[in-house]
Amino acid sequence: MFGPGIYTTTVSSKADIYVKNKALSNKHVMIVCRIADTHPQYLTTADHHRSSPDPG
Repeated sequence: MFGPGIYTTTVSSKADIYVKNKALSNKHVMIVCRIADTHPQYLTTADHHRSSPDPG
């Protein structure tokens, strides 16, 4: 919805909504990690053509 990137959430069920199984595999993977982001970028509208974050 917001273009290629790494998206994070504090709620795993929210992330599950956006998962697509393109290969029709029976295997599903979720990576659970702790992140430290000093310059988060919050987006509120979709941008399907976005290919990178804003500079800075």
